[in-house]
Amino acid sequence: YLDVDLSLDQVHLYLCEYLRMKDLEGPYNAELVPVVTKAHRSDAVPSLTQHELDAILFEVTEANENPEYPAVAVLFQYDAAVAHNALGVTGKAQWGVLAGYDRERQLARIIDANAKAFGRSWSVTCEWLLQAITGYGYIVMRHVGRLLRRQSVRGSASM
Repeated sequence: YLDVDLSLDQVHLYLCEYLRMKDLEGPYNAELVPVVTKAHRSDAVPSLTQHELDAILFEVTEANENPEYPAVAVLFQYDAAVAHNALGVTGKAQWGVLAGYDRERQLARIIDANAKAFGRSWSVTCEWLLQAITGYGYIVMRHVGRLLRRQSVRGSASM
């Protein structure tokens, strides 16, 4: 369970400390990726496109064929009202873990870090997920041997 009051930076620090304590710092790294828009800073440009989010969703699904040894994990902070398409759900950001991606239906499967509020897992359209994490961000934890797929797809028109 992640406290909704923890910022993205705080969770990233805790995750790095957890990796250090469990002696996983070598095989895994944790990349903090804030997602900002002009609504948050006048000079900002969106730092995540739908295409890049699709690539991340595909990477998580592809990399985690063996759930006992996941190669990529994405933890993100999101606006619950947007993700659940329900106004007034909560006034605070929530936390979720990306569990998979249904390419055919274009739905992301989320494991909610606050299961008491929204259930253990749920699905959301990719468009809503992008809108929900914009202004917050996400943390990608990768096995060090994996390529940073997001960088390799930047600028390509298809996956």
